[in-house]
Amino acid sequence: MYCSTLTELSEHLQTIESGLVLIYAGEKGFDYFELKPHIQSDALKVYGGMYPAIFSETKLHYSGFIVQHFVQDSQVILDDYVNLPDKAANSTIQSGSGVVMVDGLASNNQQLIDDLFYAVGSRYTFLGGGAGSLTLKQVRCIFDQNDIYSNKALLVLLNADFSLGVKHGYERVEGPFIASNVSMKKIETLNWESPLELYSNTIKKHCGDDIDPDDFFAGSMKYPLGISRKGQEDIVRDPISCDEDGSITCINELPENAALYLLHGSKDKLIAAAREAAEQTVRMSDDQPTNVLVVDCVSRVLYLDDDFEKEITGVNEVLHSKYPNISVEGILSLGEVSAQKNELLDIHNKTCLVGVNYA
Repeated sequence: MYCSTLTELSEHLQTIESGLVLIYAGEKGFDYFELKPHIQSDALKVYGGMYPAIFSETKLHYSGFIVQHFVQDSQVILDDYVNLPDKAANSTIQSGSGVVMVDGLASNNQQLIDDLFYAVGSRYTFLGGGAGSLTLKQVRCIFDQNDIYSNKALLVLLNADFSLGVKHGYERVEGPFIASNVSMKKIETLNWESPLELYSNTIKKHCGDDIDPDDFFAGSMKYPLGISRKGQEDIVRDPISCDEDGSITCINELPENAALYLLHGSKDKLIAAAREAAEQTVRMSDDQPTNVLVVDCVSRVLYLDDDFEKEITGVNEVLHSKYPNISVEGILSLGEVSAQKNELLDIHNKTCLVGVNYA
């Protein structure tokens, strides 16, 4: 449910007698310490994150709250990146689904995702995204009833199923290029040469666009990089800045010596891909859902601009064609986390995830 004000949120929470509540807050005007008195309850467990924006049905909101209530058996783990995987491995819930909130601008999200996968294997379907600010400056963004945190992650393990669709719609322009020297999020050499020069020249050659180093993200958001995956869409990495030494920094980490491709996607193909993610989801189960969560990368809305409404309208149409009474709710994230059961846990950029939760 979308609540536009703290008063609406408080009134809605008073109608919930017990269970787990997850709150996704829009960044604009958000103040945790104003929120804190409204989420105190002996009967409810309340956790959440602050995101650049949220949406309900086809309406995008930069402020307010999405509230999702879970009645299934659950275990909530809120901890630093070192301890969370081990606690997940010892969970009383040994299979089902996991909702993930990470600090989207923490320096080691990929390591957390890798460690979590090694700790729990592929017992769960995972869905989630990176919380944080559209300013791309790290802030405290994950909260519970006690405080708000940075450099921590929230994992909700549910004794319930999620169906999940994952698509981005970007296509290869050229590659592969070898990420020959990488430091976490920073590509220091690409094909053993300047990443910025190779990246800019390749875009100019194939697409005719110039990349201005002084306004790098304005151009780079159209041209992400893809990490090759056999038999599936590439994992996208979103270049967000460049340095005077010619290095390029992405929003999430990259493996050294990865085979990278320059990607590009038209607005129509991105919109169609989000619809396809919804179609993947509804094909997986005929059960009646209790919650829908769409996790859509914030840079998709920056690229699509006014056409972003077409993207979430398409997702709504698909979901409502099968589940006419369900509320479609979502977040704009800084990195998207997903895994089908029995598949590798991944962190994506510029990708649309559509998750449906069944009691």
